[in-house]
Amino acid sequence: MRLWRLELIPWCVVAGILPLLSNRLGVPWPVLLLVGFCLVAMAALFGELLHLRNTPTDDEAFDDRPADGLVPIVETAGISRSINSLLPAIGPFDKLNSDHSSDIRVRNGGKRLRGRVGLAAFFVGRDENAWDEREIVETYKSIERAGVWLEREAQRSNVPLNLERLATYFVANDEHTETVELVDSLDPFENIIDERDADLKALTSATRAAAALGFEHLDAMIEMIGRLADHDVLIFIVCLMRAGRSSAILPGQFGLPGDGVIVCYAREENYSEPLVGLPFIDPVTIAHELLHQFGATDKYGTSLKTFPERTVTRNDVMRLDVERLSKLRIDPLTAAEIGWSRGNPSNASG
Repeated sequence: MRLWRLELIPWCVVAGILPLLSNRLGVPWPVLLLVGFCLVAMAALFGELLHLRNTPTDDEAFDDRPADGLVPIVETAGISRSINSLLPAIGPFDKLNSDHSSDIRVRNGGKRLRGRVGLAAFFVGRDENAWDEREIVETYKSIERAGVWLEREAQRSNVPLNLERLATYFVANDEHTETVELVDSLDPFENIIDERDADLKALTSATRAAAALGFEHLDAMIEMIGRLADHDVLIFIVCLMRAGRSSAILPGQFGLPGDGVIVCYAREENYSEPLVGLPFIDPVTIAHELLHQFGATDKYGTSLKTFPERTVTRNDVMRLDVERLSKLRIDPLTAAEIGWSRGNPSNASG
């Protein structure tokens, strides 16, 4: 409560008029003083309750700056990193600073795609096929392109959104080889062969890589970095140096803490396999999976007629009929799913 903030001036006024009221009403002044104190206290209490009602909760509070179309690289207090020789603004994780506990904050938690959103990259490779500096820089560029596109879409919906890339990235190798078991896909829109427990295997691989960096497991890394990062939302992008089918691991899925994890393979295939050729994580994939984190559903593999009229076009990012990011849009149905408002979808065809 903030009763101690009561102004002295009202009390001085009360003290001045109290004798006059006591004589006029025939009521002892101590009684009037008690009544006056109760009235002022009730007014203060009402004001406090009104303040609490109008103060955003942790789930509602967010950085409300308008989207600026930029995805800067930002440092995270409490983390030491090395330097990427090709892009000194970023570098691999070195260690947690010994005094990092002073930087830990209680984050709002991510439930909506708005506010200040941090993107942390975790590169998982193998000794014979590890991520090198150039490949990591190229992936940072893909993340930037995806973020710029998302902010421009946020501008179209007048949604406050500012995405940022963490300057510190995490990179380690996992030498364990998983057995691939193929099954019929559970995807309701596609009749394809899928990999059993692909997401679980990907996270298990990331957990072994996190242990190589000195963390107890992936959960501990996500929780610690999430508490250090100064963002409303922090999404981890796990980049696997292999081919496979990218996916979004929603908050709480597999017991993971934090706001969610995106698993992105160095090349898109229906199931995990050794990478052939150079790695390339498509910014379209990053944007598509990021939107899954906030409630967007897939809209591919079915006729546009199955959706309410003028709510989904072939340019919708969750449909993936179009491969060029510049041609994709967040159409009204997808916008509604992630808590944005969007008008007529006809302008999404451009």
